[in-house]
Amino acid sequence: MSIQKYIFGLFAWVLLCPLTVKAIPAEGFEVFGFGSSNLKKSKGESVIFSNVAYSNPSWTSDFETFQLYGTTPIFSGNYLSGGFSGTAGNKFSDRDAYFIRYDQVFWGNSVDLKLVHIDENFLHTGKNIISAAYNGSANLGKKVQLYLTAGMHYRFNLNKWNTPTWNPLNFSTEDREFYFETVLGSRIFLGKENSLTIDLNNRDVFNSYNADFIAVDLSLNLVSSPKMTWRITNSTRFSGFFVGTADIGQETLSFGFAAGI
Repeated sequence: MSIQKYIFGLFAWVLLCPLTVKAIPAEGFEVFGFGSSNLKKSKGESVIFSNVAYSNPSWTSDFETFQLYGTTPIFSGNYLSGGFSGTAGNKFSDRDAYFIRYDQVFWGNSVDLKLVHIDENFLHTGKNIISAAYNGSANLGKKVQLYLTAGMHYRFNLNKWNTPTWNPLNFSTEDREFYFETVLGSRIFLGKENSLTIDLNNRDVFNSYNADFIAVDLSLNLVSSPKMTWRITNSTRFSGFFVGTADIGQETLSFGFAAGI
């Protein structure tokens, strides 16, 4: 219960504090450059992010993934992002996903529009997800930043008969659903540039989670140069977090980097 009390306190903290936002994105880091003091500076600079991850769900076999995505500034200070994820261990490429995302920046905030396509090759099915979300942050002194992402998602589940299931523009299915995703967290600077982030979320860069399947992510960000940040993340996802059972549903450990180009 102590973790839950901390999370609810953090949630209230974000809602009540005045948002002098800088649009730090969700810890998926699709647009890592927003508000970053590490990649000097994101203005006019593209950023790539790559990682490898080991995931151990409680209900299926463990697996490894490789992810590569990035962002680039376009007109009027807005951003365009895209990326790819695929399984790299056990059954190679038994599932993959990719996305394209546009961020409209205003007053240091952003609203993003995103299209995600997921292939579940082992089931011969797929998913297309359209979403819109708000991204913002607030500074609490010089050492702590809060960040928040909240948005609505509309998922199109492509079953075997909804061919072609690989098509990211195929929305011809009756198996559809709305759901809400959010990320709520804090970034604590360790010294001048290195930082620690902790957040509560029910989302992922590529995959999508709804209902009460909540992750607590802890990340260590180590800056090796003005254009290179190394990142280690431990993610523990709980089933029934808010109803009080909080059974561990999945654990993931990932290692990667964000680099300015």
